Amino acid sequence: MLSEGYMNHLHSIGIAKTSLPLSLREWCNKLGLYVQVNDSRGATTVKAGGKFIAKVHLRAEYASRPYPTWEVKKYEPGDWEALIEPTLQLSGWICQQYYKGAMEIPSTVNQLKSAIEVFRRTGRLGPLDE
Repeated sequence: MLSEGYMNHLHSIGIAKTSLPLSLREWCNKLGLYVQVNDSRGATTVKAGGKFIAKVHLRAEYASRPYPTWEVKKYEPGDWEALIEPTLQLSGWICQQYYKGAMEIPSTVNQLKSAIEVFRRTGRLGPLDE
């Protein structure tokens, strides 16, 4: 079963992604984990997994905030779960850089590309400086 911590991480990834402009959101998918968050009808839903097929579907009522109690609607364990931590780190870093105005600086984008390339070769996210 997916841990409560991982459920919250998926939610955080989705929130980070939706806080970015459309032109930057694709960077949050570069490790291969796709996360979508939707707030409607008094609830938050999180879907995550591959580009076209969700492996997990979570739902939480707004009343359960600030710490949502997730209802698991769908869960298929797999390799995608190993992408949660590095994607959380990556999406958080992208948001920090964006809010500092650094995503317009070529060296920041190059550092991001390098970190992703290291991940693709080694399975570990390359260094991301603050």
